[in-house]
Amino acid sequence: MTREQYLQQKWVPYPVAPPDVVERGRFLGFAEGGELLLWRQEERIQVPYAESEITSFLVPGDLIALSASGDVLLISPWKTQGVYTPIDSRNLRLWSRAKKAVLEFFDTEGFLEVQTPTLVVCPGTEPSLEVFETVLKNGSRSQKRFLPTSPELHLKKALALGWEKVFEMKTCFRNGEITEVHQPEFTMLEWYRAWQGLEPIENDVIALIEFVRSEVGEERARAPRRIERTTMKELFLKNLNVELKPEMTRADYAQIATEAGLRVTDGDGIDDLFFQLFSEKIEASFDPETLVIVRDWPPFQAALARIGESGWAERFEVYWQGLELANAFHELNDPEIQRLRFDEDLRKKKALGKSDIPLDEGFQRALESGLPPSAGIALGVDRLVMALFGIRQIADLRAFPEKN
Repeated sequence: MTREQYLQQKWVPYPVAPPDVVERGRFLGFAEGGELLLWRQEERIQVPYAESEITSFLVPGDLIALSASGDVLLISPWKTQGVYTPIDSRNLRLWSRAKKAVLEFFDTEGFLEVQTPTLVVCPGTEPSLEVFETVLKNGSRSQKRFLPTSPELHLKKALALGWEKVFEMKTCFRNGEITEVHQPEFTMLEWYRAWQGLEPIENDVIALIEFVRSEVGEERARAPRRIERTTMKELFLKNLNVELKPEMTRADYAQIATEAGLRVTDGDGIDDLFFQLFSEKIEASFDPETLVIVRDWPPFQAALARIGESGWAERFEVYWQGLELANAFHELNDPEIQRLRFDEDLRKKKALGKSDIPLDEGFQRALESGLPPSAGIALGVDRLVMALFGIRQIADLRAFPEKN
């Protein structure tokens, strides 16, 4: 008798779990000692059994149960194509514990957790990002909506409403990005401190990393060997022997890139040239064991950050274990300058062929109502967990990742 004949003639299809089940799991094979080898959650177990006809027809992947007497019951046969591969859920448990630790950290620090919308008018204006678009229907009305690339605009609205320490850990969405460190949906952590500058945010980052590491209690957890605070000017001088100045133009960056041996084309804008220099000649030189905080960015990289009296954008980014972990701003709160920045972002998006998006006029009104001097940061929780625990691919933190 073949397995298929057995299933058709003798198997009772898809029985309920019997009341005396003592073991259950996916059948993997037979152990050397003669026991059944099962996979249950994240462990392999060996189980003695009573020999019966069904055991001759089991294949890896079959879902089975065993009674107290050792009788084997086939609950659900493996009928799909391909070989059954056990799912290791240790990283998923690690991910769950890390998220709980993050929430505990901000609760301890007295932050208010704010739940911002997932259907938004404006998903964020960063020129290089592609977005997910949908339609909100309300009776006969249809309105364009987007999935957010960041909760930033709504959290700043919360600051304008009067809260001074707010945060959110939120699923965000960016289209067209599937790599070892990118998924179309990912977990963003953002927090803001009204009436404060960037230094407290830097201290938060360092304290958060240590708190999550200690709270998760995983033996493979890593801590930064050292912390380096530096500026973009210092990095260009150290790695490229270039005296960076805020007023430098596209032509200046093109010359620097050419002298550094990089390929420069007429279509490369100042942002393209800067990022090529930074990623290939500077970021690549970072010691992965050192937590690097890079301050004072060129003014064309200000985004939603202030331009300081020195001419540099008052922002910092955090790098560790070969990953960009976080991006922080001393927040711009001048509504007129912000409007000009948004318009410039939209112009760049159009030039890059990205989706056309509207501005969030509610955010503009929040600025006009008065946003207090504030600092804030966006940190990728997936990447933080990857850096802390030596996980190479962001997909390993997802039960159902998108694949190329």
